[in-house]
Amino acid sequence: MEDSNVVFNFDDQVEKDTFHHLIALGEKANRVLKHLKLDLGNWFVEDLLTIEKGYEKVKYLLVLADDIVDISNLPKEYSDEKMPRENIFVFDIGAKPAPNKWEGVFSYLWIPQKNQYTTLKNLFQLYYHDILSGNGLVCFDYNDWKISVRGRNELSICKIELDSDLRRRIKRIPRKFLLNGKNVLAIGSHSIKGQLLAKVMKPINKIDTMLDVNTETHLSILARELPKSESYVAMLHFEPLKC
Repeated sequence: MEDSNVVFNFDDQVEKDTFHHLIALGEKANRVLKHLKLDLGNWFVEDLLTIEKGYEKVKYLLVLADDIVDISNLPKEYSDEKMPRENIFVFDIGAKPAPNKWEGVFSYLWIPQKNQYTTLKNLFQLYYHDILSGNGLVCFDYNDWKISVRGRNELSICKIELDSDLRRRIKRIPRKFLLNGKNVLAIGSHSIKGQLLAKVMKPINKIDTMLDVNTETHLSILARELPKSESYVAMLHFEPLKC
């Protein structure tokens, strides 16, 4: 088990040590990666697909995988001697979960077929761009992220527009998000100033009363304001796999 009392300096790690590199394994995974590059744009290519200092500087490997591949298909530069399995995060877009094909990796996330591409795109946009790109108003560091994604989980994402209809939208959050598992509740607001932010947070705080007692939730609020048309509330739900 990781020591939860370890002080994790998020800024220093992202700047000096932590470097995510995303690869795709399998025909479907490569097709999906091409679409992600078009939809997510320059930041996605620069932050996750570009290696400037050599493979030996890659700290965390992100693997987009489909049905036909397993851990033996990793490129030789990411062999056990060069890339510890505890530094590997797998995003499986196969038809069925197959965590045993990725034995020993730190995080295995299976993404179901329904709304699969949207879920995957939201994952990269919400976490690897919005949350990871800077400090938040609420302390959510990389250690919190690792706690949320550790092990074998099914990933689902519910993203809601942050507008005047928010109260009604919150009531429509699928029940599975409120039950056992772990959540990251991410908020990107058009206002982060005092009373205005409090007004935004009032209906969001109701989510707490809807959660099952066994559901663990981490909160992240962006420290920058978004255009009102782009502001959101999102829940990233990690449900333990039974296989």
